[in-house]
Amino acid sequence: MEYGRIPGVKKQVSRLCQGTIMLDPAKEDYSFELMDTALAEGINCYDCAVIYGEGNQGTFGKWVNDRGVRQQVVLFSKCAHPPGPEEHLTPEVITAETALSLDLLGFDYIDIMAMHRDDVSVPVGEFVDVFNEEIRAGRLQAYGGSNWSHHRIAEANAYAKANGLVPITVSSPHFSVGEMIDPMWWGCIGISGPSAEAAEARKWYTENDVALFPWSSLGRGFFSGRVTRANAEQVRDKMDECMSRSMYCEDNFKRLDRVWELAGEKDVPVAALAAAYVLAQPMKMFPFTGGTTPDEIRENARVFEVELSDAEIAYLELRSEAH
Repeated sequence: MEYGRIPGVKKQVSRLCQGTIMLDPAKEDYSFELMDTALAEGINCYDCAVIYGEGNQGTFGKWVNDRGVRQQVVLFSKCAHPPGPEEHLTPEVITAETALSLDLLGFDYIDIMAMHRDDVSVPVGEFVDVFNEEIRAGRLQAYGGSNWSHHRIAEANAYAKANGLVPITVSSPHFSVGEMIDPMWWGCIGISGPSAEAAEARKWYTENDVALFPWSSLGRGFFSGRVTRANAEQVRDKMDECMSRSMYCEDNFKRLDRVWELAGEKDVPVAALAAAYVLAQPMKMFPFTGGTTPDEIRENARVFEVELSDAEIAYLELRSEAH
């Protein structure tokens, strides 16, 4: 496992992170086994969210407290997901949902908290102010945005600098080998693919000290090893609908073919090869993966066995026909 640092976070952070949306209080043994496996592989960063439900945070917190690993675990939690695109957010929701999360988790602080969505109708300084209040109170160590534009993050950090406040240090858009051709959910922001907008965002993140924690770094399972060009229609109904809607297009199938090809040549799992592409970017990357079995988590953790050349990256990005 490789580790990195996030300003404000007192622990090292594993460069591969594990999602927790699959945790279920009714399946505690299964949930604990998944988390035990991830931790045994050196993964110490975990993704929770208020919108995942009380059982999600409660089960994760119970595992951490039962195992006595709070000093090892880095929690990346998310708050402030409005019910719909027409609903507005207020800074007060950050305070309320931070308190709710701490209660459900049984923690006295959260390492990293990100807003699940932005609300550009609210002056960004109001969000920066309330996050800084939570940091000063010791309830948070670092903060950022999930599905925030880099323009809005830049605006937030300019405000923080002008007012002597802690800036945003993390961002969580979608990024994977594949291009998200249709948002997986409303309000999603992706920075994959050849578009000028995505390229501009990647350039900004490369030049600024904001760490990326990309969600669905395996394309919501498209690059997990369960999908091939040949079986795509057969597995469509067995997997999340948003995966096929957002990933099924000819260019993404070309990328998938090449992921399978390179994974075979390097004798590594498809998921590890796809995650290696994310980690090979010049940005400060900490991708989230969502292994739902111990074996999947172990396969994902093999990412650090994979080295990709510039030519192989160009091949995966369809910029070259040979690697």
